[in-house]
Amino acid sequence: MWSLRAACEVGGKLGGPLDVIHKLYCEGQVCLLKFNPANDYTGVFFEHAFADLIRNGFVATAYGGADVGEYLCWHDGIEEIHITGSHRTHDVIVWGSGEEGATNRGNGRPRLRKRITSELGNVSPVIVVPGDWSPADLRFHAERLVPDGYRFFRRSLAGLSENGSFGGGCWPGERETASKNILSLAGG
Repeated sequence: MWSLRAACEVGGKLGGPLDVIHKLYCEGQVCLLKFNPANDYTGVFFEHAFADLIRNGFVATAYGGADVGEYLCWHDGIEEIHITGSHRTHDVIVWGSGEEGATNRGNGRPRLRKRITSELGNVSPVIVVPGDWSPADLRFHAERLVPDGYRFFRRSLAGLSENGSFGGGCWPGERETASKNILSLAGG
């Protein structure tokens, strides 16, 4: 049996393959991707796309609910965990549930002794660079920044000024237009 460094996709998002790619290529870890039952239909596509990595032992997959996630989190062959989903899922894994969880958290003693990374709500950066953007261009791109339905994706918008700094001074009037478009699409 081989040892896994990063393991669990405990949440229900569709970005698991991106997390696997990050763990493989940025952190040099082999991975087991656990599909949430709400998204397990995507497993066949993932397994097809990652077939060579699966065949060579760099990636494995698992399916099931919280019971499978719990098993994987505590399995001795899994050294590290990456989860997606809510802070509640994270806290149950790290601290425990109910009274046990409250006591562990209050005492600063997590029940989980493995490294865990968490993507709780996914804030993905979007960098807007200066250019000859029309209001229609900004609206087109703003529409793609708004979450769509089930996915947990959320974007964080940063403007890049002509001198390369972040923050103010993007384009006179355009920043306001972009902000209005994004807020109107997000319901704000």
